[in-house]
Amino acid sequence: MELVTFSTPDLCARRTPLMMGLLVVLLVAMASGRAHAEPSFEGTYTYAGGESQRAALSKAIEDVVSQMNALIRSVARTKLTSRIGIAPRLSFRRDGETLILTHPPLPSRPLRFGGQPLAMRNQSGDDVTVVHRRQGQAIVEIIRCGRSTRTITYRLQGQTMIVSVNIQSPFLPTPIRFALSYHRVQ
Repeated sequence: MELVTFSTPDLCARRTPLMMGLLVVLLVAMASGRAHAEPSFEGTYTYAGGESQRAALSKAIEDVVSQMNALIRSVARTKLTSRIGIAPRLSFRRDGETLILTHPPLPSRPLRFGGQPLAMRNQSGDDVTVVHRRQGQAIVEIIRCGRSTRTITYRLQGQTMIVSVNIQSPFLPTPIRFALSYHRVQ
């Protein structure tokens, strides 16, 4: 049996094209991974939607109220307007590995993706459960109170956070839907 030995330069010369090819594949994979990487939601955002989005929210409430019985419209309008406001600011911050969301009217809360629902109280003192999930590059928060559900989708577009809200309840003839813009300030 003959023992074949390779000198280091000979071994490197044979593997260099293979190694270069693997390196190129690795670099391309890393670059494409960055393009699809999860956006960093961390930061503080202030309301930037102005009067046009305030008017759109008022219209969304009015569209639903106009479908209700005339005897309850005034009360329903007042209740909905008081419970559906525009938070002047919201924030996402890290506490170790946990992302914490502060978006009134609920107190700060950890985002538990795929975990157990979080039990809290809303600004009216009602018990609510909160669930979080990822949907593509967006964060979806589902808040349940009794038989009503508020789904809030947070989506980053550059330095702007688009917050889309969908409120459903057996007490509403149709869902209330609206979107708000927040600009990153920190």
